[in-house]
Amino acid sequence: MAAQASAAVRLCLNAPAAINIFTVARSFIGALANCAANIMIGHVLRLDYSSRGKGAGMNAEDALGAIESSGIVAGMRGAFPPDVALHVSEVLLNEGIHVFEMMMNSEQPIAAMRAVKDEFGTSVVVGMGTVLDLDAAKTALDAGADFIVSPAFQPEIVRAVQERGILMGPGVATPSEAAAAWGMGVKLLKLFPIGALGIDYFSALFGPLKHMTFMCNGAMDDQNAREFIQAGAVACGMGGWLVGDGSWSKSRLRSRARILVNAVHSAKGQAERSLV
Repeated sequence: MAAQASAAVRLCLNAPAAINIFTVARSFIGALANCAANIMIGHVLRLDYSSRGKGAGMNAEDALGAIESSGIVAGMRGAFPPDVALHVSEVLLNEGIHVFEMMMNSEQPIAAMRAVKDEFGTSVVVGMGTVLDLDAAKTALDAGADFIVSPAFQPEIVRAVQERGILMGPGVATPSEAAAAWGMGVKLLKLFPIGALGIDYFSALFGPLKHMTFMCNGAMDDQNAREFIQAGAVACGMGGWLVGDGSWSKSRLRSRARILVNAVHSAKGQAERSLV
């Protein structure tokens, strides 16, 4: 895209006055459209996460940036052993989804996380969810989790993860929990189970807490994901609606991914325009 855009600009600066400026404009806009189309229909971008050492998770700032830019965290709970996790991740990655969350209460979660990281390298960000105690947190961190999330706010887990320089997303459901976690230096709050509580609850909670960063989780689909992103969430954690139970075909996964990517992309654009 950069080469096309540069050529268009040079043409604009050097062309005789007789050349229709709209031809140049169309060339530049076309380059932008091609870039957007590549992202939306599955052109895989190689992500530069130089902070991630071999076998280690990336630093918290890079992980948060990846989640915010994506807007989608694909969670795999249940029957997602390494071979299934690889299949699902490959399909979603080709559709523009590159942030994945394995679950500690699933089948071979550590092996699945390692398999996806080893196979796709810096094209993906892979964290561990449903981390409910210190032992689970340490196991996931030692295996190279890029981020840790939990359905609950447990200060001892937050501290342990932060000490390793890894992004921690504790689960919160009330303003008091959100404020307590934020006060510990947490930069990503997992709002759970917000899908059951609804958009009105999120809007009321987010109103006085706009300085905080929320990822919405629990009973999510393309419709409420769009609503939460428009209302101010930086991302949504997507589970069964997006990836099913581990038995879905490539075509079904691809269809859901395309619907969701379009919904989130549109919602992010509307959210940005509302801030102008």
